[in-house]
Amino acid sequence: MIQTAHGIVTDIIRSKDEIQEVYVDINGKREKAINYPLITGVSAIGHRVVVNTTAVALGLGTGGYHFIMHNLDSEINSSIKVSHHIMKLRYTPHQLATGSCEEQGSPYHEKFLQHQSIEGMPVLVGGLHSMLPIVVTYIKKIDPSLRIAYIMTDKASLPMAFSKHVERLNENGWLDGTITIGHSFGGDLEAVNIYTGLLAAKHILRADITLVLMGPGIVGTGTPLGFSGMEQVEILHATHTLKGLPVSIPRVGEADLRKRHQGISHHTLTVLQHTLAPVYVPILEDVASKSDTSASLHRWIRGNREKIHRLEACLSQYPYAITTMGRSFQDDPLFYESVGLAADFAMFIQRAEASVLSDSEALGVLWKASTIP
Repeated sequence: MIQTAHGIVTDIIRSKDEIQEVYVDINGKREKAINYPLITGVSAIGHRVVVNTTAVALGLGTGGYHFIMHNLDSEINSSIKVSHHIMKLRYTPHQLATGSCEEQGSPYHEKFLQHQSIEGMPVLVGGLHSMLPIVVTYIKKIDPSLRIAYIMTDKASLPMAFSKHVERLNENGWLDGTITIGHSFGGDLEAVNIYTGLLAAKHILRADITLVLMGPGIVGTGTPLGFSGMEQVEILHATHTLKGLPVSIPRVGEADLRKRHQGISHHTLTVLQHTLAPVYVPILEDVASKSDTSASLHRWIRGNREKIHRLEACLSQYPYAITTMGRSFQDDPLFYESVGLAADFAMFIQRAEASVLSDSEALGVLWKASTIP
């Protein structure tokens, strides 16, 4: 069900082509709202709007924002020529003709006929959007020459514009391209699914390393399989079948009061349990020593904190505070260290000899002995 309200735009907090943050007067109360001009037109002070107030009414984690559904005073875009074939948000009132990089009218169409492999590209796969600035900032500060692509899936926020991390990383020039797959939209490239999204990262964006994460807003139900992070299973499988190097970013922490998220989170363990192709799982030695990974088909690669001794200094150069579930580096260093370790490992295997990639023990030894560029 949807809860709605009528309001009037009173102030513009920030305005970009893809997103606006505004204040709306609703029955005499000043409320924050998000507007997507691509969908509902540009909002201006004095405009009468209809807003979706459901998430705020339920106390959900949208940052306290309502969402503008309809603007009674914005200009109608009836003169815009629609030329793309592929639609997103299909069969809803807000369906968009975004097109896709694979479709027949795309200048990249032929690439998807020519390529069926991502040719050994490391693909980092995680379950939280907060991992994005940690991975990208660390890699770019350690080796700015590496090209990083970010693929945003459709299991959380659908508009990429909602991600302030993407906006900030783009402003710094640290992302070399973004792709939105499925029904998510707003990336530099649109793709139909994770398979063609990965092919686009490799053969259009020329990525050295690709990071795949959902947008802001993970969903959980307190049940073993009822969380949106289960999408990682398909992403890891796709990376494997496309001849890439799948690297799981483990969710590890100490500060979460929920027992299922202490140490290696049940989210990570459940994803790996259902992943039927071997994937790399970089893990801190002290964390691995407390967990039984011996029976797993996956390649648990042990690393130490010396590998990421520059992590905190690197993250301090990100221009905004990074938090995960409201917690900073100081609140839960183990989470940040585990994400940083996965990023460091991806940098290592991007340059590693193919002959050692299947030998977990040898790979771990070589990784520990490797030096930061």
